Amino acid sequence: MIRNFGYRFKLFFATCLTSVLVACGGGTTGVDAVQSFTSALTFALSTIGVTPASYTSFISLVDSTYKQDGITKADLVAILGADAGAIPADPSFPVVTFTNPVISNCTSANICDLSVTASNSDVDLISTTLTLKVINTSTGYKLVGDQSSS
Repeated sequence: MIRNFGYRFKLFFATCLTSVLVACGGGTTGVDAVQSFTSALTFALSTIGVTPASYTSFISLVDSTYKQDGITKADLVAILGADAGAIPADPSFPVVTFTNPVISNCTSANICDLSVTASNSDVDLISTTLTLKVINTSTGYKLVGDQSSS
């Protein structure tokens, strides 16, 4: 159990802290679009936490141009695929929820900062603010990462 938690904890924070979301300009805009993306991200991460093999809902929220610390979308798919086979399902894994989404600092390329409150209420309530990079596409927001190579 402790070992599984360690893997999932690393996966959660690597995913959340290294992600960039799109939320401005020429794509789907408005409070509903931001809330819809935030809800989809919460659902996708909760699904990975409980059943690692069901990571496709998360991958659908990652833009093809995703890059964070040299990790691309293809790398994420490979990592999650390998983890899915190595980490057993665990329905007791704490679920993180994202609330209070706020979009800011949008560029002309439709890349914005998405700030959310991330909360985990298993034994005690843990809550913090995360800022993720997103891109606003014609199909909604997607994670894009900070586009860094290292």
